[in-house]
Amino acid sequence: TNFSKSISERLAILEERTKHLAQPPVIDSCSGAPTTGTYQLRLPLSTVSVPVVCETNSSLFSNIESDTAGGAWLVFQQRLDGSVNFGRSGSEYRGGFGTVD
Repeated sequence: TNFSKSISERLAILEERTKHLAQPPVIDSCSGAPTTGTYQLRLPLSTVSVPVVCETNSSLFSNIESDTAGGAWLVFQQRLDGSVNFGRSGSEYRGGFGTVD
């Protein structure tokens, strides 16, 4: 009927207008996160972004100075298959490892 078609069209318009509201903001690093929360982290040298939780409340880590901690934390929430070893040295982390797919 015309009524149900009209409702469906209006619903599609509303979904299109509001879909950005459900998307987490895109950031380049957790230091750019205004508050603790879920964000899309834009990967360096890539057009890909991944969902992350940034922790900006350094009081949760009171045994670490905020200057040392940088005031923001990146929390990895999920691993794909466990094939990447994250038990590495600081220099390995600074140099980067793995591939961005």
